[in-house]
Amino acid sequence: MNNTYGVPASAYMHVMLRTLLSLHYAQFVTLRGVPYDWRLPPWQLNYDLLKKDIEDRYEELHQRKVELISHSLGGIVLCYFLNKVVDQEWKDKYIGSFTLVAPATGGSFKAIKSLLSGYNDAADFDIWNVMDISLFPAILLRDLLQTMGSIYALLPDPAIYGTERVIVRVARPSKTGDRTFVPSSAGVNIEELSPQEGLTADEMRRRLEAIDGTPMGDVKSEKEHGTTVPDLIGESRKEKLSGSAADGEPDLYVYKLSETFGFGSENDRAGLTDSATEEDREKEAEERRQAVLREIEELNRVPHEERAARQRARHKQHVEREQKRLQEALRLAESQGLEEDVYTLSNWTSLLPANLQQRVLTAREKMAGVVADPGVPVRCIWSKFSYPTTDVAYYYPWGNLDRHPIPIFDYGDDTVPLPSLSLCASWPSTVKTTVLDNLDHMYIFADRGFNKIIYNMFSPVPAAGAQPTVLYPSEAKSF
Repeated sequence: MNNTYGVPASAYMHVMLRTLLSLHYAQFVTLRGVPYDWRLPPWQLNYDLLKKDIEDRYEELHQRKVELISHSLGGIVLCYFLNKVVDQEWKDKYIGSFTLVAPATGGSFKAIKSLLSGYNDAADFDIWNVMDISLFPAILLRDLLQTMGSIYALLPDPAIYGTERVIVRVARPSKTGDRTFVPSSAGVNIEELSPQEGLTADEMRRRLEAIDGTPMGDVKSEKEHGTTVPDLIGESRKEKLSGSAADGEPDLYVYKLSETFGFGSENDRAGLTDSATEEDREKEAEERRQAVLREIEELNRVPHEERAARQRARHKQHVEREQKRLQEALRLAESQGLEEDVYTLSNWTSLLPANLQQRVLTAREKMAGVVADPGVPVRCIWSKFSYPTTDVAYYYPWGNLDRHPIPIFDYGDDTVPLPSLSLCASWPSTVKTTVLDNLDHMYIFADRGFNKIIYNMFSPVPAAGAQPTVLYPSEAKSF
C-alpha cells in the first residue's frame, strides 16, 4: 500500500484501499490482503491459511462475517476456494458476500496467444512506460509462460464461448495454386513474391513491414537467436514452485527474469569493462536505480483521471493500428491466393506440443465446476469499452506461430471479453450487478465512480456498530 514508490502495475488497488481506509477499516485487522502466487493454478494453491484466517477474523470480531473482494484471476482463485475447498455450511457461517471486480471467470483469449506465441502487449500496463516489455522477445516469454499453471486456468471456457468459435486463423499457400508463399518475413526475397500490379519491390517490402509491425531486416527467429529460455538460464537458475503438481503434470518451474532476459551481465548492463572498479559499478547501479524511482514517482504524481485517459488513448491507437494491419494482411493474402487453416476452441490445442496439450486437458478437468455459482451473496462489477478493444481471435499472416499475430477484437475491458466479465451476473446467488463504461481492466480501481460504489457498498451499517472484515486477493506469495 506504499503510494509513493508503489510500482504502478502492482499497486493498482491502492485507490480502492484508501477508500476503504476512509471508512475506518483498519489495515491488517478489518482490511486484509490475501497474497497468492499468481504463477500457480488454483488447484496447486494451499488454502489452509486463508480458511483459518477467515475463521480467526470471524471470532476475533465478535462473529462478524467476512466480505471478499477479488479482481481478475483472483475471482477464479476465490471461486475455487468457495466451490472446491469449503462446504455450504461453512460459507453460510463465515462469508457475508463476495464482490468480483472485472472477473476473468470465463477466461481470456490472451491466454491462448501466450501459449502459442508469447505475450508482449506493451499497451496493457502503465509500468511499461518505465520498463519496456518489448525488450523481451515474445518467443522467449512463450517458453516462460508455458510453464505457468495459471495461464491454463485462464483459457477461454468452451462452455461459455462454444466449441466451434473460431479463435486462430493461419495463412498458408493454396494447395492447388502456383503462387509462392513465404511463411516468415525474416530473410524474404521480395522479388520472389508474386507480383502485384503497380507495386515495386520496395513498396512490397514496406507493405509487409506494415503487416508484421517490425522492420523485416530486424526480425530474428528463435533459431537465429540460437537459444531458448532453458539454455539461457541453466538448471541452477530455475526456481521450483511450492505446491503439488496435478496428476500427469510435471513439477512447475519459473525462470528468474532478472537473471535472464535481454540485460546481459552486470558489467554489460552498466556499460562497464572488466577493469572498472567495484565503486564504479556500485555508482552506476545506484544511478540506474534512482532513475527508475524518479520515473515511477513522476508517474504516480499524474492524476488518476489523466492516467486513465492516456491509457484509453493508447488502447484506441493500438486497436486502430492492429485493424489496419489486419486489413492490409487480408488484402495481401487475397492477392497472393493464400488460404487459411482455421482453428476453433475444439481443436486449437493441436497447434501445441503433446505435453502442453495434456496440460490443457488437465486444466479443463481441474476447472470443471470452479466458476459455478459460489453459494454466497455475489456482487459483480465490470466495465466495457464502447468499441471493440479485447482480443477474441488471432490471425497469423505468415503461417508461423513464432511471429506475433494480428488480434481480432470484440467488446470487453481490453483484457477480458464481455461474456467472461458478465458470467457472474447469471449466478442465482448474485444480488447486484454494476456495469461501468470505458474503464480498462486495471484502471477501474482508480475511477471515481467505481470508488463511490465501493464506498457505499462497504459503509458500516449504523445498527451493527462495527465493520466486517474485508479480504482482497493480492498476487504475491502463496497462501
